[in-house]
Amino acid sequence: MVAETAGVSLIYQEPGELRTFTGLAALAKVLNHINFAYALVSAWLLFLALPVQALRQDRMREISVEGHE
Repeated sequence: MVAETAGVSLIYQEPGELRTFTGLAALAKVLNHINFAYALVSAWLLFLALPVQALRQDRMREISVEGHE
């Protein structure tokens, strides 16, 4: 499922999975389903985007915890 939400350009979630992909990672997941060439490109994009997304989520959690202290 691909959705557009306020504040986030793109969100992708596989049916039956809890993990969501946002931004560039969401685009890469969509491209992964087109054909083999796009799958190679999307794998490269995910290689770049997922660490950035994980770091951003960790930072947001830190900010949230700091705000509640």
